[in-house]
Amino acid sequence: MLVFIHGGYWRATNLTKSTYSHLAKPFVQAGATVVLPEYDLCPQVRIRDIVQQMRNALVWIYKHIKRYNGNRRAIVVSGHSAGGHLTAMMAATDWRAYAGLPNGLVCGTAPLSGLFDIRPHRHTDLLQDIRLSAAGAAAFSPMRIPCVAQGRSVVVVGGGESDLFHWQSLQYAANLRAAGIAAEFVATPDDNHFTITDRLGHGRDPLLKRVMGLLGI
Repeated sequence: MLVFIHGGYWRATNLTKSTYSHLAKPFVQAGATVVLPEYDLCPQVRIRDIVQQMRNALVWIYKHIKRYNGNRRAIVVSGHSAGGHLTAMMAATDWRAYAGLPNGLVCGTAPLSGLFDIRPHRHTDLLQDIRLSAAGAAAFSPMRIPCVAQGRSVVVVGGGESDLFHWQSLQYAANLRAAGIAAEFVATPDDNHFTITDRLGHGRDPLLKRVMGLLGI
């Protein structure tokens, strides 16, 4: 089953789970259960609160998804931009300590254009909304946190995105490999930061097939 987390730099009100609901169609047609969780936005909450909301969502999914024909032993998490950050934070969560659940709860990940080191955003105009302290930026940067999930990862960035996005995705994938985790880095041709997600809605796209491969379909 697939959990897809939307982006929007933790604050964009025009991007919601509904924006990406069409991405579920090819996965459902292939037999997968798909969940698109929603979360509160900065500045009403902090990034740590959003991370906790996503953790709580995965706990709920693990405990209840069977009634929706989902397989709790095959949870793959994907997400775009800030959703990619949250995807990586789910992979770095110690589920046994957090909720008494198996640390293999996340069996695969596919972050798209993820924000893996969020410390630089303390020095942008995002700070007035995300209100990120130096300690908070370090604590919630998956680039700096050991990955607990051992399942395969496909780390994706648009070929036309900035050098910073490429560097973060390359470094995050390298960190996973250094930890003994099978991680594939993919730069999709010509995509910018927003068009990259369209690929998951196209039935024959190579990226869609990679994510379906994580699901075993």
